[in-house]
Amino acid sequence: MDGYALPLYEEVMLLALHDTKGTLARPAGDVAVAAAAISELEWSGRIELEGPKAFVDLVDASPTSDLVLDAVLDRLSAGKRRARLSTWLMRIAGIKDLRHIVARQLVADGVLVVHEKSFLSFDLSVYPELNPLPEQLVVERIRQAVVSEGMKVDGRTARLIGLADATWLLRKVLPGKEKRQHKARIKEMRSGDAVSLAAGHAVAAMSA
Repeated sequence: MDGYALPLYEEVMLLALHDTKGTLARPAGDVAVAAAAISELEWSGRIELEGPKAFVDLVDASPTSDLVLDAVLDRLSAGKRRARLSTWLMRIAGIKDLRHIVARQLVADGVLVVHEKSFLSFDLSVYPELNPLPEQLVVERIRQAVVSEGMKVDGRTARLIGLADATWLLRKVLPGKEKRQHKARIKEMRSGDAVSLAAGHAVAAMSA
């Protein structure tokens, strides 16, 4: 994780969850988690993104000991045809219980708490925040990178900001007017990022 306390998919999960209700912004949250997991696999050399259309090539499908990444690798391994990243993000976002695996890891670490609720004939799990510090650190990192115009931003933080922007989660950190004030800076950090671009396409397609 390059020195960061949380994997990227947990960072975006904290942004996607409502702090008190514990509900997930969907489909944006699911796509953000999928894109963050893909990012971790790309950085660790497990996958490669090829060409301007960002086709996903699986390089190493061996287990990682990370439940989230292994679930994504299993889904990639089951693919019969080469596909674009935006297509894979929609498929990965649909993995059964993936969001719950991520959330329950945060429960185990004392960051979230799980509440079981019933709605009509359905049982629902929600994950309100128990310890706000990890999310506060993520939010502060994003804010500092965006508002500090001359600051050099590492690739991981730039990807976090790009994904948050592409999946509509950045508004939680930079509401309305403030986000517009730093539009050029955000665009600069997203420039050339195939994963953030694909995430935006996936959210748009799933929201149509």
